[in-house]
Amino acid sequence: MEREIANKTGLLKKIFREITYTFFPINISFNEQNDEYVKTIEYKRLDAFIQSFSKDRNKVIEAIEMELKAVAPDFIYRNYTMFSWQDRCYNLQLLEVKTENVVYAICVNISILIPYYTLYVLKVNIKDKRWQKLPTRDVKAENDMFAPELKKIKAVLESYGLSVFPPELWMRSLKTLILMK
Repeated sequence: MEREIANKTGLLKKIFREITYTFFPINISFNEQNDEYVKTIEYKRLDAFIQSFSKDRNKVIEAIEMELKAVAPDFIYRNYTMFSWQDRCYNLQLLEVKTENVVYAICVNISILIPYYTLYVLKVNIKDKRWQKLPTRDVKAENDMFAPELKKIKAVLESYGLSVFPPELWMRSLKTLILMK
C-alpha cells in the first residue's frame, strides 16, 4: 500500500511539474506580483483554458451531474463552479438539510487540469440564514452518515476514468508538491 502511494505521488509530482510549467508562471506570486503575473504567457494560457470550460458546458460533466442527482435524489443539487473566478475544478455539491440550523454538503471537486477528483463532506452551521462560521470537513459523517452515498458517487466518478486525488496531498501547495522528494 505504501509503495502504491509512493508511486502515485511520484506520478502526480511529474504531472504537477508539467502543469506548473504550462499554466503557472515560475517565481511570480499571484498575490504579491499580480500585475506581472496576469501578463505572463502561462497565466494567459491558463485563463484561456479556464474560459473554454466556462463557454462550452462539458458533456461528460453533464452526464456526471445527471448520475449524481440519481445517486442522491433526496438531496438538493448545486453546481457552484465559478470559472469567472478562475476556478480550476468543477465544484458540485449535494446538500442535505438536517435541521433549520445544520446543513451537510457532499462536495465533489473535479479538476479541469488533470483527471482527478476530491470527495468530502462539509458541515455548515447556520443561524438566521447565514453561516455561523466557515463550513468544516466532517470526517465522521463521511464514514457514517454519508458512507453509502460517497461510495456510489466514487463509483460514478471512477466509471468516467477519474481517480481520487490523494487526501494526504490536499493541503500541500503546488510549489511544495513540485519540490517534494
